[in-house]
Amino acid sequence: DLEPGDRLVFYTDGLVETRRHPLDERLGRLLTLLDCPDRPLEELCDLLLRTLHEPDNFDDVALLIARATTPG
Repeated sequence: DLEPGDRLVFYTDGLVETRRHPLDERLGRLLTLLDCPDRPLEELCDLLLRTLHEPDNFDDVALLIARATTPG
């Protein structure tokens, strides 16, 4: 169940997979960056892309973050 304020984060593997870093390390970094629940979603997307995407990684990257709201 989603509660108001919860976020869903969808991303392709190009955001977290690199040839030089262990996947667990990259996923940990992603979770650390997501640990700011009040950050505006657009700012959070920019932060994730700026921090995690490596210029020499030619894999595609897609990112979508949605925040649950109260019905009404």
